[in-house]
Amino acid sequence: MEKALTPMAAKTALRKAIREALSLRKNAQIDLEENFKGDTKSFQMRIPNDSNDSLGFTTYYFPGCCKYGIISQLFISGKMRRKKLAPHVLNWALAQISMDGYSKAVGTTTSSSNSVMEVVLKKAGWKRIDRGVNSNTDNVVTMWIQPTGKTSKKDTFMSCDS
Repeated sequence: MEKALTPMAAKTALRKAIREALSLRKNAQIDLEENFKGDTKSFQMRIPNDSNDSLGFTTYYFPGCCKYGIISQLFISGKMRRKKLAPHVLNWALAQISMDGYSKAVGTTTSSSNSVMEVVLKKAGWKRIDRGVNSNTDNVVTMWIQPTGKTSKKDTFMSCDS
């Protein structure tokens, strides 16, 4: 199994991918914002002076649970869209969850369709293992597993259509 990325290595790889995707000079500044409030952490990268060009995610943790971290609100906006940056953002999110001591990653999407995220997950080697409807919200829930890569075979990613 591959050695897991650290959040720092994942952020460095993502910055490099952003610079290449947007044809920015090698040392172009890319701002990083990290906000922590209780068990919620928000991470965002953006190009200075252009608030429309950003990407990021939020992590939450199940209270009193020692192994499940939730990846939520993963987004890519502005010129960063359609530049194949989603796998880098996902790697960064997984590295952050792992560094925080959680062995399983659960994630949710906030858009009305999961089609783009499903393509990203499939290309990243994730396998869909279950699909159902949340009886409380009527949202479609899809559970994923990544059989190889930076996380263990038991780590899952769940995404919800809203």
